[in-house]
Amino acid sequence: MDIKSIFVIALGLESWWPRKTYYHGTHAVIVVMDCTDRARITLIKDQLFRLLRHEDRQHFVILVFANKQDIKDAKTLAEITDALSLRCIKTHDWHIQACVHSPDTHCTMV
Repeated sequence: MDIKSIFVIALGLESWWPRKTYYHGTHAVIVVMDCTDRARITLIKDQLFRLLRHEDRQHFVILVFANKQDIKDAKTLAEITDALSLRCIKTHDWHIQACVHSPDTHCTMV
């Protein structure tokens, strides 16, 4: 798998969604989210499920990076799993991974 076959969901990319060819042949979707930004969780969920609805995107895996787990008010992995309705996704393999923001490494898995 090369880097072209990975699609990253990040806020600000929603204007690219109608461009069907942008993610044609995608093997993995990486969702990077700020677990302290409770207001945007619904937006991320909507974008993810919008992507899942298209029949030409049936064969990719989903990785959710739950960032900023080191911050006091961050949602837990269980809360994020529920908020994103990940357990409802039966057509794709998915995994949620905790990580913390580090000025030196930008993101460290925990």
